[in-house]
Amino acid sequence: MKLSKRFSLLKKSLGLALLASCMLAINSCNNVTSIPTPTMVATSSKTLSAPVFPEHTTDDDGNPISVTYAERYYTVSQGRKRKVSLSWNPVEIANHYQIYAAKNINDTFVMVGETKSPSFEDSVGSGRTYYYKVCAVNVKGEYSDFSPIVKGTSLATPAITDININGSNASVFWFMGNTGIDTYAKNLIYEIHAQTGNEEKVVTIKAWDEENQRIVESYTFESLAGNSEYTFQVIAYVSSDPSQVESSAKVSQRTLSQHTPVSPQFTASQGESKDYVNLIITLPA
Repeated sequence: MKLSKRFSLLKKSLGLALLASCMLAINSCNNVTSIPTPTMVATSSKTLSAPVFPEHTTDDDGNPISVTYAERYYTVSQGRKRKVSLSWNPVEIANHYQIYAAKNINDTFVMVGETKSPSFEDSVGSGRTYYYKVCAVNVKGEYSDFSPIVKGTSLATPAITDININGSNASVFWFMGNTGIDTYAKNLIYEIHAQTGNEEKVVTIKAWDEENQRIVESYTFESLAGNSEYTFQVIAYVSSDPSQVESSAKVSQRTLSQHTPVSPQFTASQGESKDYVNLIITLPA
């Protein structure tokens, strides 16, 4: 067969094949009309937001409300025994959280712990007040802003300061640090004990006097036995957890001085110098 004839047949064959492939392609495109056309969706990158404490600390008028350990949703506990509990709303992309604390709101905050959950429990001594703030950290080690600062307290230990006996009556006075209307005064309960021999009187009272809007720190026992030395003790706890208590020492009027700090002697020089005044402090034994 001549070369020109073979070339003519090859073109015809290629033309038929090309036509068939185009027809197949057209039929294929006509059969996929039910599949939606892909679209590009722009997604914004997520950044760390600061942890937020649940808003249960103000009323409808914006006035502060005492947040206590007894409430179901609290941001920071008030009056737990030697602990302060914190909780906050989770941050979506946080890998973990860092908790910082200071004894005063203007002091330098120091990291006291890390946690992966949106809550933390800080072990502290009795009668402590701390301020806390929290930041979130993602897997890249990037930090969020700090949360708002919150104040937490632990239950203080009562200290009997005076015992006044008048006939068959005995008035007991005591003191507790960090007990305030903004901490746990409204949930604080006292048990006052008076004991002599096998006889014991126990009185339970609320620390907050609603009628007079004040904190109670004294109680008078009446009709005590004559010619008997009584010892007294004050036990304190918050109403939500009566099993966790702080107790004063057991003291009588005679032994109270052994548990009560004595004031130091304090004097100042008179006319000793035209440039300074010399202060002399003598500590008690």
